[in-house]
Amino acid sequence: MRGVILLSVLASVTGCSNQQVYNAIQDSQKVECQKYPDTRYEECMQQLDTPYEEYEAERQ
Repeated sequence: MRGVILLSVLASVTGCSNQQVYNAIQDSQKVECQKYPDTRYEECMQQLDTPYEEYEAERQ
C-alpha cells in the first residue's frame, strides 16, 4: 500500500501521465502478487488484467 501512495506522490511531482501512473501501480501490485501461493497468485494476477483503456473507460 505504501508503494501505491509513493507512486501517486511521485507521479504528481514528476508530471507523469495517467497511463504511466496506472502502469506503475499495476507493476507494483504484480510484485505483491508474487508473494502469494500458486492459487492465490493466479487470482491476484487476474484482478490486474484490465488494460488501461478499459480502466479509463470504466472510470469515466
